[in-house]
Amino acid sequence: MNLKQHNLQIENGQFDFRNYTNKISYLNNPKGCHMKNVQWLSSSEIREKLDISLRQLYYWELKGIVNPHSITMGSREFKRYSLSDLNTLQKVKELLDQGYTLSSAAQKAQLKAN
Repeated sequence: MNLKQHNLQIENGQFDFRNYTNKISYLNNPKGCHMKNVQWLSSSEIREKLDISLRQLYYWELKGIVNPHSITMGSREFKRYSLSDLNTLQKVKELLDQGYTLSSAAQKAQLKAN
């Protein structure tokens, strides 16, 4: 994904990802694409909301609990998490705090999400 594809504007060389919303979602639908607004959160915002370390967040991602959206700008890649990802991670953290293992907490959180 690049800036030109999404007609994103950069002012003074800065882009504020907190206000970035994905306006187009291509769904597997014979009628074509549908518009969909999604709020994206940065890794730091997720870390602050859940009171976990970035290392822990990236480990959970590595284990497949969430799959963040990637935005590439030049040679840099930024990870952005949806509100659904945040809810899943909150459930996992609550279950871990109750004494569940990571794998069982992830399974229970995925079941609650569906």
